[in-house]
Amino acid sequence: MTNTKQSTNKADLELDLEHCSGCQACLEMCPEVFGWDDNLDKPVLKESSGPRDQVLQVAAFCPMDCIRVAGWKRDW
Repeated sequence: MTNTKQSTNKADLELDLEHCSGCQACLEMCPEVFGWDDNLDKPVLKESSGPRDQVLQVAAFCPMDCIRVAGWKRDW
């Protein structure tokens, strides 16, 4: 039962960095999921999923809409 609850509280995500401004907000807001590649000067995923509420908040905050969360579509 615990595994089911944990899986429903997680969300799969991916990065689309074509338009990333490098603001590092994702890294600051959710450092357990996002890291930083100094060579690319872009964020990287440490994990392919993270706490659903937290990654949704980070995705909504991303100024360039670079964070894709499974089952969520930005409405603007």
